Amino acid sequence: MNTRITKAIFFIGSILIAFSSNAQTRYWDMVITTKGDTIHCNIDPEPLFGKTKYIGPGMKKGVVIDTTTVKEYFTTGFTRHSKAVYVPVLKHTVFLGVAEQGQINLYYLNISYPNGTSSRELFVTKGNDQLFHVKEPGLYDNYGSKTDKYKADFAAILKDNPDAYAMYMAQKKFNDEQIKALIHFYNTGKELRGGGG
Repeated sequence: MNTRITKAIFFIGSILIAFSSNAQTRYWDMVITTKGDTIHCNIDPEPLFGKTKYIGPGMKKGVVIDTTTVKEYFTTGFTRHSKAVYVPVLKHTVFLGVAEQGQINLYYLNISYPNGTSSRELFVTKGNDQLFHVKEPGLYDNYGSKTDKYKADFAAILKDNPDAYAMYMAQKKFNDEQIKALIHFYNTGKELRGGGG
């Protein structure tokens, strides 16, 4: 009787090992190449060392994500979206985070400084228009002529949506959350839940 139990346990164990060795790897992220291919993969969006890489089915080692081969990618289970965008002020293409997408697109670039602080620049495109700054580090709410120019540019892109434009003109602040909430409202007609952050 002991032999039957031992054989049964051995048989069940070998089946479990066979199933686990054939189990597929779960891919939580996705890359869209400049050729238009979609690759489900895994990405470490903020590696401690080296450049951001992806690894997908059948790949032995990670491939560097760069703007010449990757158009956009989604990380952290599709909760973070980054897109290759030409930034005129930088004079080259970089990956920007996508905060809102629609008739008006809102992008961000996080900048870390050696002293441990960080800041966020915001960029906007409408339709096929060129990307332009809407907020940059050091510009807080209502200070300076550069901020006035950004406010005027932002008002101009909202003007063809009377409700979004009126909402913008009624607000006194010009911060990241307000900008995101207004673009979301412009694109969807609905207010952004959770304060827009």
